[in-house]
Amino acid sequence: MRKMIVGLAIIIITILFASQISAQVLVTGETGGKGGKAIFLSANGLNPEGLSLFNVYGQYVYGLTDRLDIFGTYGNISALGKTQHYVGLGWNINILKRSLVGVDVAFFNVITTPLNKRGDSSTILLTPAVIASRPVVINGKSFGIYSGFNTIVPIGQTSDTIFTPPDTLWSVPIGATMSLSNGWSLYAEFDIGAEIKSAGIGFLKAF
Repeated sequence: MRKMIVGLAIIIITILFASQISAQVLVTGETGGKGGKAIFLSANGLNPEGLSLFNVYGQYVYGLTDRLDIFGTYGNISALGKTQHYVGLGWNINILKRSLVGVDVAFFNVITTPLNKRGDSSTILLTPAVIASRPVVINGKSFGIYSGFNTIVPIGQTSDTIFTPPDTLWSVPIGATMSLSNGWSLYAEFDIGAEIKSAGIGFLKAF
């Protein structure tokens, strides 16, 4: 009971800390385990200050240790009739286990850089996040719920950009996961804030 109270307190604190601000993480506080492999595919719609963007990406995920997943990313983002391709590297580090505090907490980050139309975005884009999650059972079906706070940090060339913001944005991801058949999982996430609104889905296949 004490672990549950502590876990709920962590989730509430992270939501309150970021409740006035809002991007997509599509990841939980759990990691896949040492040697685990997965492919993740995602589609996201973003609406920063009236500009509509559509972002599609794929990741290859590898469990380097029991608490550290690393991944490579390729994606493309479209806006105003233009499409930019990008590549990146990232990680998800579990920093607290639910066996201790009632929820899993992780530090997540992705570093991306564009392959084309480099004048329309920052040189590098960081998306660090702290995520808290916990599995729940509803009508006999297992789900994972997660939330936390996230930032989008553009580095280099931030003026007159289309595909990346001119300044750092804060985010509140609120999402859920559900196990499907044959090792597939579905992720769904909504992000609502004053600076950016977004929604996304993702499919993960573990091997």
